[in-house]
Amino acid sequence: VARYRSNPCLVAWFEQNALSAAWELLVVQPRETGNPTYNCNHPWGTFPGWLSRCLYNGAVDYCREKHARVVPSDPKRFEDKVDRACRGNDTADNADRLSAVKAGLHAGLVALSRTKSFQAPTRSNGVDYFVVLLLVARIQMAKLLFKFLRENDGQTDCGEEMVKMLRHLWPEEPAWQSRRLVSWGPAFGALCEGLEKQWRCSNRRPLVNDVVAELSRLAGAPSINDGLEIYRARWATWTARARAYYHREAVHLSEEQRQILDCFILGEEEDDSTIGEKEVSNVG
Repeated sequence: VARYRSNPCLVAWFEQNALSAAWELLVVQPRETGNPTYNCNHPWGTFPGWLSRCLYNGAVDYCREKHARVVPSDPKRFEDKVDRACRGNDTADNADRLSAVKAGLHAGLVALSRTKSFQAPTRSNGVDYFVVLLLVARIQMAKLLFKFLRENDGQTDCGEEMVKMLRHLWPEEPAWQSRRLVSWGPAFGALCEGLEKQWRCSNRRPLVNDVVAELSRLAGAPSINDGLEIYRARWATWTARARAYYHREAVHLSEEQRQILDCFILGEEEDDSTIGEKEVSNVG
């Protein structure tokens, strides 16, 4: 990274993607093909030199693609667009805007589901990064809708309304509902049902930690705190890799699809690193 610090694009790629790219090169590809990517008996070059060259080539390819793309809109601007569409009466104009959001979200996710990075894992203990992406987008959309309800309607209990709006906007796809995050976890549809049940019964904003708590419970962790520490670290790793894959595959999206998915996948996350009464009491 220090060698290429004069190029911000290369530096950003190495800092965000080097570990996941090396993992894919050294572990995922050999498992899928049955052949090692590096031959330790090769007379030319050392392993560090070979790996550095592979990662550098990946960084250069990414930066070239990034510069060739149309610069996406600011996710916050699109968030405001969705918020404005939710405001006011149920006019035909607002309904058309929300329908366009739903259609663009669905089309973008379909396009991503067909790319190599987001295919279902071939190993039984592999992580399905497309499901991770779906969960990240769903949580972000739920946060946006919750914020709209609290700020505009001032409802004391808005969990039920938020779930209704979420279901109205979220694209239904049976093939996605049955995909599993990991082999020991529930299907995506079942996990969403558990999250929606939590949101209906509470009056706090949706949190990424809701997913973490659910994974900890399903894995039978000895205590909620121990489980949260373990699965919070796992979830952070999974989401970082899923976003790195999204950066790679976003070239397959249209400009409108990219705006929508940038909002729900790359939108700024609030600090929800703790769970408890203090967190709930500070809502709103």
